[in-house]
Amino acid sequence: VMSIPKLKVTFVNVDKKGSKFQALESDRRYSNNKPLSIIDGCPFVVKDMINTKDLPTEMNNNYYSGWHAPVDAACVNSLKNAGAILIGKTVTTPFAVGHTNETRNPHDTSRTPGGSSSGSGAAVGAGIVPLALGTQTRGSLLRPASFCGAIGFKPSLNSLHMGGVHPLSPTLDHLGVISGSVHDAWTAIYIMSQVTGGFSGHKPFRKIDLKHTKCLKKIAILKFGEWSEVDTQTDLEFEKTIKKIRDLGYDITQSSDDNSLFSIEKELTNIIENDSLDILAYELDYPFNAYPNKYLDDRIIELFKRKKDISLSNYIKLIKKRNILIKKVNNFKKNYDFFITLSSTGPAPQLSDSTGSRHFQVPWTYLGLPSISIPIMTVDNMPVGIQILGFKNNDYKIANIANQIYKNFNK
Repeated sequence: VMSIPKLKVTFVNVDKKGSKFQALESDRRYSNNKPLSIIDGCPFVVKDMINTKDLPTEMNNNYYSGWHAPVDAACVNSLKNAGAILIGKTVTTPFAVGHTNETRNPHDTSRTPGGSSSGSGAAVGAGIVPLALGTQTRGSLLRPASFCGAIGFKPSLNSLHMGGVHPLSPTLDHLGVISGSVHDAWTAIYIMSQVTGGFSGHKPFRKIDLKHTKCLKKIAILKFGEWSEVDTQTDLEFEKTIKKIRDLGYDITQSSDDNSLFSIEKELTNIIENDSLDILAYELDYPFNAYPNKYLDDRIIELFKRKKDISLSNYIKLIKKRNILIKKVNNFKKNYDFFITLSSTGPAPQLSDSTGSRHFQVPWTYLGLPSISIPIMTVDNMPVGIQILGFKNNDYKIANIANQIYKNFNK
């Protein structure tokens, strides 16, 4: 049931006429036993940082007020070609970087849904649509999924074509989905990955049956730097959840019991407010330096100032350091099948405070590795997600793992 007072705080544009026509066309195809795909007729919405030819793409910024892209973004085009029906565009923070907006959390309208994929998280969390597209450069997709009680899937960097998605940071920007089930998320990601060449030549994902793929069992828990900010109730619920997962037959190791895990946990904590932000500041320089300052949020101006202290040689060192960290993390494949952490420090904060902490989402975004948030915890009568972290291009494996765990928690 939609509990958000005004629809406009979730959607910026809705295509009533076009979506109704497409729904009738889909119904006709099913009547003739000729659906275009498994998602023919599936309604979906798109974060307003992603180009759509039939609806404006305005990015919550007056510079793009009323602007129409000439063609759909690659991701939108692929879903529409599969018969999915674009319902509308959802609210984002300004340029997906700026401060909080008026979108409400569907579980408690005094709280934020998270950002910057605010409207996408709220639309799925409220049950308006089963599928939404969002983006994540630091924590913009998994955080609203966690706060709104939805599945959030951020696949491996470059696995989905980024054509038609406004850039912030080319080596940090991820396209992903928020959905009502892991199956829906994987299906959408699989279909979008079929765009020729993916992005930077990434090969498409293979089609798998989540019901029959072998489920992996060895888990390492990572507790990144802001764990001290996790409230007591959330921490207790996390421990209870880990015990339930262990009871399902999973072998779980704490970082305190493995020195190499503890070391990588510490290294990744150090990048959250340092290397990750430096890379963002350096890469965000264009196209944002081409926009008049009056259209830029003060957070973007702060990143411009940060960039002044980053030389090209500093940037190259940052990239090399990241590549070393990716290899270090990948080495854990010998001992573990995947990692687990919280998706957020707790339930969604009040609307007036902020869109919430990014700390637990940043490390796997910085590394460009796949991660999924599944809403299997409740704190203060609000959903809180558990984040499953995978290895490079092992997206289908963590989709299977997330599906198995989520189903066991919702029997």
